[in-house]
Amino acid sequence: MNRRVPRALLAVAAATVLATGTASRAAATDTAATPTHSGHTSATATNHRYWTAQRMRAATPADPPSAGTSAPAPAPSTGPAARVRGARGTAVRADSGLFSMTGRIFFTEDDGTDHSCTGSTVNSDGKNLVFTAGHCVHGQGSGHAWWTNWAFVPGYDNGSAPHGTWYSSWLWSMQGWTTDGNRYYDVGVAIMDTDANGNHIVDALGGQGIEWNYGYQRDVHDFGYPADPPYDGSTMYYCTGTTYPSATSLGTFPGLDCNMNGGASGGPWLDGYSDGTWSAYLYTVNSWMYYHGSTDDDVYRWEAPYFGDDVKNLYDDVANL
Repeated sequence: MNRRVPRALLAVAAATVLATGTASRAAATDTAATPTHSGHTSATATNHRYWTAQRMRAATPADPPSAGTSAPAPAPSTGPAARVRGARGTAVRADSGLFSMTGRIFFTEDDGTDHSCTGSTVNSDGKNLVFTAGHCVHGQGSGHAWWTNWAFVPGYDNGSAPHGTWYSSWLWSMQGWTTDGNRYYDVGVAIMDTDANGNHIVDALGGQGIEWNYGYQRDVHDFGYPADPPYDGSTMYYCTGTTYPSATSLGTFPGLDCNMNGGASGGPWLDGYSDGTWSAYLYTVNSWMYYHGSTDDDVYRWEAPYFGDDVKNLYDDVANL
């Protein structure tokens, strides 16, 4: 089941992670896995004024991907398992942890409507990355475009932005998502602008570690901002559990029992996160839901893209940006 995140309890940064190895850059095996991106633009004063607290509260959850146009997923990668260490922030208390690295995402879709997702900062050489779902940066398939007015509010809490509102200048995913709408590639990355003082978001607020090729059966915490009834997107919730291979007509994906709903898309599944250590690696991100019935309060399971060599290839392409 899901639980509301208690702010007084979750107090230490999820950043004291240790690297367990490195791997050489894996080449994409086909065009579907090829990283692709939006145009590169700097956030403008207009973008900064767009996301008022009222507009944030009014944003509705992004629609999860549908299965209709998706091709079957390829077999999970068998490349070497590897991790990248996380990083602490310098502009926040060392114990701010989760609430400076995980937040609510806001954007305008290509039909002009405003929506929300969840995302998390991830450490890299460039110190500018926020990972989320592909459908939180671009519509499903070539009939859509890159989203605009893209903003990230770490630690969002009932309309407040305790660590500021950060703006993206560059959105990335893989062609399997942006061209084909294949759920296997439903991974998105935002390259964030620096703040008014020139600070990079990971330097300021910290960044999670990231891992790939770790298979299934991982104990994870899944964080998100569910925003469909009975939730309202005002606060962060989480689920815990062990991932399992969830076989569907489209292939095998990591599955996790969880009843968060829309708005939690893109939320991080953190491997190794615990009340005692707070160390964590991004294992994957929320992508789509399964229902017992027909309403959003009937969600019982989330599934997610497998983080294998394809995601490593995407990470390597954006790590220095």
